[in-house]
Amino acid sequence: MVPTTRAASPRRRRTTSEQQILAATMGLLHTGQRLPDIPVHDIIASAGVSRSTFYQHFPGKTDLAFRIARPAMDAARATADQWWANSDWGTQEDMINIVRALMAQGREHRLAWLALFDTADRDPEAAALVEGLVLDYVAQMAQRIVREQNVGDWHRSHATQLARLILITTRACILDQLSHHDSTTDETFSVTLGRVLGQAVGLSAPDS
Repeated sequence: MVPTTRAASPRRRRTTSEQQILAATMGLLHTGQRLPDIPVHDIIASAGVSRSTFYQHFPGKTDLAFRIARPAMDAARATADQWWANSDWGTQEDMINIVRALMAQGREHRLAWLALFDTADRDPEAAALVEGLVLDYVAQMAQRIVREQNVGDWHRSHATQLARLILITTRACILDQLSHHDSTTDETFSVTLGRVLGQAVGLSAPDS
């Protein structure tokens, strides 16, 4: 009897082709190209898949950008939760350590973050999805700020504004650091931003 090889299951084929597309996209990003500028033709040629296979996995560049950035977003949220979801408010040094961790993750996932925000800059759908994530986390941050401040005139609207300011400032500063500076300045950046954020939520600055 002639041995036969079992055909790969549809699920396995889908997983393999998706990984090929993701790997091909990351390879093109490593060449210095921006995701919105990379033609789908170049991605499928590099991945060795058909155009129909690409669109089975990713209806558009926005879906691809979010899929690429998913590990980065999950890691960043888990790190941020160490502060915002922790029962202990912590110290300013704890805040600095959170920024250090976010910065290290930013370096690790630099191309994924840039791909996501480059796409959001050009695609209203992607921008709306990013804004939805921002609003979701701002609400969580604001609840924590209200609980922690516990001051009679600290209204929820003020807490929401502060939470959004902290989140957007942190994101913008880290993206700027990733885009325009090398890792040799990450430590001083993390300490500076951590102190600023710590003071924003009422933590006293450490002694110099």
